[in-house]
Amino acid sequence: MSKFIRYQIFVSIVEHGSLAKAAEQLFSSPSTISKQLSKLEQELETKLIDRTTHTVAVTDTGRMFYQKAKDILNSVEEAEEIIKYQTKEPEGKLVVALPQALLKTPIFSLLKKFSERYPKIQYDFRISSSTENLVERRIHFAFRIGELKNSNLTTIPISKLELIFCASPGYIKKHGNIKLRELTKSGHLIIPNFISAPSMNKILNLSELGTTADKSQCHITNDAATIDELAIAGLGISPALDISIAQYIREGKLVRLFPSKKFPAPSLNLVYHRREYLPTNMRFFKDFVKKEFPKPLSQHRRISPAGPISRAN
Repeated sequence: MSKFIRYQIFVSIVEHGSLAKAAEQLFSSPSTISKQLSKLEQELETKLIDRTTHTVAVTDTGRMFYQKAKDILNSVEEAEEIIKYQTKEPEGKLVVALPQALLKTPIFSLLKKFSERYPKIQYDFRISSSTENLVERRIHFAFRIGELKNSNLTTIPISKLELIFCASPGYIKKHGNIKLRELTKSGHLIIPNFISAPSMNKILNLSELGTTADKSQCHITNDAATIDELAIAGLGISPALDISIAQYIREGKLVRLFPSKKFPAPSLNLVYHRREYLPTNMRFFKDFVKKEFPKPLSQHRRISPAGPISRAN
């Protein structure tokens, strides 16, 4: 076997944490995988992985070599994609990641439109609230909210979002004039479990009101996509992105609270791993999203100014 294949074997062992799983992924046998790993270690004259009967542990040298080997494999894959798709209509699979908070936004309608325009494109969707490594997970694009710090990623801002708070008409009728300072201390607020009390203080700017957030008094869920449904059911008040609940507000299922209050406005970004050349399918997708994504709320009127508004403060 070539050195390139041994690199593939080593990378697969590290990523799967097991010789047996690497063998399964590469359609080989554990004994073959073990032999090729030993040959690679002999060539490099160093130990890359400590092996026992049931576990594998990557050495410090192995962790360093893993990233270099991964870069080599990605460079070869990228070169193949460029040659294969450079002169063709966009085709092939695009791996697209997005958090649960964006499941009820115009993104899927946009992707449907792109697929209709380029029918040879197939998607592999990765839905997760955690920030996945695009290179390790072989993700082509990710839609992400807020500021990004990874300098290896190219970031394209595609929309400015608005954070709003809303509740069902029945909930507002029952609880009356809800005060912002009481939001986290009276069992009103429904939040995802990954939001901390300091983050809530910052979002709500509670220091100006002389109070702090009390997460123990909030309803909590591990599924950000259900928060709006819980609010519609009348359980409490939902913090939401404008583009995710516009339809519910137009239909009167939810009412916007604190309309005069401006909360932090995160940006919606399209990100991808920085590379010198983009394959045709990636280049077309990037340009399409930049051009076709709906305009911000203030320009696009996704929530009608005549829609329900509560005068809660």
